[in-house]
Amino acid sequence: MFGVVLWSNTKERTAVIWCEDHGDLAIYNEAEAIFPCTSLLGEGDLVRVEMKEKNGLRQVRSAVIIEAGHAVGLPTAIKGAATEVAASRQSAYSTRNRVSDSTVVPFPGRPARRLAEAERDDLAQAGMMA
Repeated sequence: MFGVVLWSNTKERTAVIWCEDHGDLAIYNEAEAIFPCTSLLGEGDLVRVEMKEKNGLRQVRSAVIIEAGHAVGLPTAIKGAATEVAASRQSAYSTRNRVSDSTVVPFPGRPARRLAEAERDDLAQAGMMA
């Protein structure tokens, strides 16, 4: 399988790899690899990897650099895209859930009618309602 290195630590010789199947990220740790990479992995390197799943993590057993620096800047681009999506979703949520001057703030997923019923039940249990 092919992947791109999103992050690496050259001192500890570890890396996080985004694989072509768009599954979970793969973790590379040279100390645990059966066939470690002969060069240091760096951000943006295109690599061919063989993996196994262990304890719910995809662990790289072997890695070979196909093209160093193939996608430098990819992590920054992903962060930028994620920030834009989050801002867009927040804007859409804020538009749908505008709060008036009242002190009641709507909570997603809990209809106002159920809130009113819960308040009425609380008052009845406290003996404040006839």
